[in-house]
Amino acid sequence: MRAFAIFTGFLAGCLLISALIHYPLHLLLDGLLELPAHKQVTRVGKLIALPGFFLLISWLGLYNRKAL
Repeated sequence: MRAFAIFTGFLAGCLLISALIHYPLHLLLDGLLELPAHKQVTRVGKLIALPGFFLLISWLGLYNRKAL
């Protein structure tokens, strides 16, 4: 249960960071991207979460099939 809570907090933190980064990023890339704002936020959140996910798995000791 502890690992699930940490993972859920990790995902919430990634989405929060993504939302904070979104506005300045939107101002910089205003004319270049024709995506709606909610898709931009989720894509940046995924880019932030991807490397952190592998670090989180190794930190929690879930890097093999049995532990996972």
